[in-house]
Amino acid sequence: MAAVEWAASAEGKAKANIRVINLSLAAYIAPTDPDYQATMDLVCASFKAASDAGIVVIAAAGNYACDTRGYLPASCPTVIAVT
Repeated sequence: MAAVEWAASAEGKAKANIRVINLSLAAYIAPTDPDYQATMDLVCASFKAASDAGIVVIAAAGNYACDTRGYLPASCPTVIAVT
């Protein structure tokens, strides 16, 4: 998340001219977990910052033949999920 936030910062954009972030990783939190919404808010904030900075974020959704809800960062609203 720190790397995504750096890429979205003025320093990251100016030094590296980053336009796309492609992540082949996924973490899972069950939608029934009591910390689900807090975890989503925390993780998705970094990716929203990148999107707001004009960076396209693409992330793996996993290959589990199931709903992507709960897979992070793929289930963040500003992330393009690929499976």
